[in-house]
Parts: sequence; structure tokens; C-alpha cells
Amino acid sequence: MSIFRSFSSFDLPSHFEEVANYYERLVVERLMELKETFNSDQLADVACIALNQLPSWYIRNHVDAHFYLSESQLAEMHLNTENAVLFAIEKVTASPRE
Repeated sequence: MSIFRSFSSFDLPSHFEEVANYYERLVVERLMELKETFNSDQLADVACIALNQLPSWYIRNHVDAHFYLSESQLAEMHLNTENAVLFAIEKVTASPRE
């Protein structure tokens, strides 16, 4: 989901809706693998904690990531995402909500 969608009342060009943080996609993909293990509240908490551990990297579409990044950079992004998600899982499971 693009942050620019919330600015639709400002009449931004439609291409701004394509702008998204690539790390959000990576985190969501990883969380989809965990949806049988955690409830939706826990997954949302894991997402927030993980994303706060990662830098922003904005793209217009998924193809941009593969065009502008080398294989080693993509691999590093995936590793960073995995580490951030694991850190977030530890935080969420150590302090469950009542």
C-alpha cells in the first residue's frame, strides 16, 4: 500500500499511488509464512517492529527492485528482513498482550 494514497485529496498524479516501500513487501511476504503460527494482532505487531528495524527503500513497482539492485544487494535486503522479523518475533513473544 502506498502512503501517497492517503493524499488523494491533494490531486497528486496517479503514478504516486505506485510508490511503495520495498521492505514492506518483503516483511509482508515473510509474515504470510507465519500466518498459521500467530494471530492477526501479533502479526501486525511483528510487522511494525520489523519495519522499524529496517531502512526505507522506495520503488514504483516490483520490477524496479530487480532492475536497480544487484543480486547481492537483493540478498542482503532479504537477510536484513529475515533478521528484523526474527527480532520482532522475539519481542512479541516475550511480551504478549493481555
